[in-house]
Amino acid sequence: MAGVVAAAGCAGRPARSSESERPPQSVTRAAELEAAGDFDGAVEALAGAVVAPGARAEVFFELQKAAVRASAVAREKLSHLGESAAAPLHVPERRWEYSWLGAFACVEEHPRVTHQALLMLDPGGAVDELTFSCGAGPERRTYFAVEAL
Repeated sequence: MAGVVAAAGCAGRPARSSESERPPQSVTRAAELEAAGDFDGAVEALAGAVVAPGARAEVFFELQKAAVRASAVAREKLSHLGESAAAPLHVPERRWEYSWLGAFACVEEHPRVTHQALLMLDPGGAVDELTFSCGAGPERRTYFAVEAL
């Protein structure tokens, strides 16, 4: 897989506040699944967290680790998250949008972004739409929730 989520400009894992010392439940569950050798299950557990509000940076770090060892089928499924404006991805900061594309959007290629737009949905608020292609493949879109940005 191309790209690295940590390349989002984060020098390291962000410090946790005293209120959130424990890792997110999805990270704990993914670690259990990885220990059992179920990397596809770990990816699925973590993927559920990135389509819900409040996704934390450590979820993305763990998702990338699990995805590297997951099956091609699991990585392909992961690459299609956020393809609907009604179910956008939730990233910790705007700069993570391009890191998401680089790490997950294209299974065997590096994405080529051709367009970015802010869309106002009624209802649903605003989403950031990134249009890209994977190699010579068709144009695709991934949507990111703006309220977290």
